[in-house]
Amino acid sequence: MIKIKSCAIFGGTFDPIHLGHLRVIDKLLDSKEFELIIIVPTGIPALRKAEATPEDRFAMAKLAVGNRKVLVSEIEV
Repeated sequence: MIKIKSCAIFGGTFDPIHLGHLRVIDKLLDSKEFELIIIVPTGIPALRKAEATPEDRFAMAKLAVGNRKVLVSEIEV
């Protein structure tokens, strides 16, 4: 088990993930407040229908974050 003091979880439909999402992620990283940042693409969006499948949105998120020090979780996929 990994012990961490602070974690940020950023969830969303990410259909598609865009510069606004990446700016939020970069601000979280720049803040140095969190030891771990987890990005969670929603499996079944509650507020709107996603065009892309959960698997595709997970893959898009992984590609979009590039080499940023974040974890893209497939927990809802």
